Amino acid sequence: MKLIVFAFLPFYLACSRSSKIKKTYSGIVNVTHQIFDSGMVASSKPVIKWATKIWYKDSLSIQEVKLLRFFTSSKEKSFKEILLYYIFIDPQFSSYYYYKNFSATASIFKSYAGVDSFKVDGGWNFYLKKDLNYEGSPEVYNDTVINHIRYKRMKFKTLMGKDNYITIAYFRCDKIGTMFKFDYSYSEKLGCPLTKIDDFPTERGTSTKTEIDFLSNALTSDELKVFDAWEKNEKKYPVK
Repeated sequence: MKLIVFAFLPFYLACSRSSKIKKTYSGIVNVTHQIFDSGMVASSKPVIKWATKIWYKDSLSIQEVKLLRFFTSSKEKSFKEILLYYIFIDPQFSSYYYYKNFSATASIFKSYAGVDSFKVDGGWNFYLKKDLNYEGSPEVYNDTVINHIRYKRMKFKTLMGKDNYITIAYFRCDKIGTMFKFDYSYSEKLGCPLTKIDDFPTERGTSTKTEIDFLSNALTSDELKVFDAWEKNEKKYPVK
């Protein structure tokens, strides 16, 4: 049995201000992941599929951290998705607070400053402006429309471990300005954020699909109460 922790962190949206009204940007995204046995993603069903939910309010964010527990028997392979905890992140102070429950009454069980613990605890450090790791010059594909949404596309040659891959990157053009993206440089060049990636092995390896799904552009009153309570906890228990 093999244990793997997958976690992906959210991002922040800047606050828009006028002389009288302060507008709050908030919502929910899902980062979905799929792994395929064969090299052809389009013609096969995923053997593993999971998602990580992210809530955001201005520069603050809360993300799920999950563990995938794999089981292997003589007949089949299976896995179980286990929710471990939630991370409340304030990028202004580089502070990270861990909670067991998504609740306004939940208690902090761990906190730290900085991002080094991502390597241990898991996490998608979306605050760090990272780019795709590719070789050579990318190839521009024609635009495509998926579910009435226009995407710009590019093809990259990438390396995962020792395996060579072809990566098809989808830049979503109805989410201009969002900070949820898998690449910064080309998102800025094309004017659309990279929100969907398909990876195909050229020789060996498994195919994968990763996508940012935008579920909501607002939070419920209960979700806002969680942010308010955890912000108060941050002030009460500042990370040193």
